[in-house]
Amino acid sequence: MPSSVPKKCHEVIKYLLPFWRKRPDFGSHLMSQFLDDVGGYVEEYEKHANLRSCVNKARAVLEILIVLLEVYVQDRNSVQKFYWDILQQSLKSCSSTLAQLGSEPSFRVGMFLSEYCAIFSTAIPLAESQHLHIVSLCASTVIEIMNKYRTNESAVVNCLKFFATLFTVSSLPAEFTVPVSERLGVLEKNSLFPFTVSGRPKLASALLSMLTSMMNPSVLPLLLASYSA
Repeated sequence: MPSSVPKKCHEVIKYLLPFWRKRPDFGSHLMSQFLDDVGGYVEEYEKHANLRSCVNKARAVLEILIVLLEVYVQDRNSVQKFYWDILQQSLKSCSSTLAQLGSEPSFRVGMFLSEYCAIFSTAIPLAESQHLHIVSLCASTVIEIMNKYRTNESAVVNCLKFFATLFTVSSLPAEFTVPVSERLGVLEKNSLFPFTVSGRPKLASALLSMLTSMMNPSVLPLLLASYSA
């Protein structure tokens, strides 16, 4: 698929914003279909072993889904009607893809999987107390992706952006954000962050943004406890 095709799709989706706002049921159905298509492309790889083609097609569909979802989350009230169902479908899709392709050391697979982080990030500002367990599952999945593809700079940057967003949203309670910080193990010797940032400005910037976001008051109890121990 030429790179111009997804770009044109993105433009059309944004242009049709009034339509999507009027037809959330149609948009929800379309996003579910996109996730089914992603699963179909992954299964296609298992049958025909053409990793590059299958991953490229799946990633292109996922990127279009992300654009459509970002259109809907701009209207917080209307999106709540179907958003969390789409998010759980996305989690299921990501977990299934991890199980099927997670052993592949391919750069393309790492980038494809890290695209799910953009979907998961949309949940953070929308989350209320009853949704925190779903956001926690998203965080665990992102940690798994980052751990598997820690040598893939672009994939890790996408993962770090998710956590920078998570720690920036002040409405999330410390009872939620502090355990997430602990699971990341940022302040531990054997953490997920043995990254070499020299000569990797994008990674250095993303890591700095995430660490800066951890200055948020909801996360400070962990940092204070760590430094006073």
